[in-house]
Amino acid sequence: MLSCDFLAGFYAGRYGMTLDELQRKDRHRDTIMVKREVIRLLRGDGYTLVAIGRCLGYRDHSTVMHHLRKEKDGLPAGAQRGIAELCGG
Repeated sequence: MLSCDFLAGFYAGRYGMTLDELQRKDRHRDTIMVKREVIRLLRGDGYTLVAIGRCLGYRDHSTVMHHLRKEKDGLPAGAQRGIAELCGG
């Protein structure tokens, strides 16, 4: 399995960001949207919430769960069930 940092940097690059930019505590809407997408992709690749949190510079897994829930809130019902499964609930 590729390292979480490598994949996060790769995914961030697809959106014109670096891993360093992704790991900052930036709250701009565009940055948050990219973070949520990267979290979703990493979770889909099988990384744990804890591993994703460490990779993105968060203190623990709860911020990752928050991002997944916020993404779920804006999706249709069928997609929400898939995100709920990714969150473990």
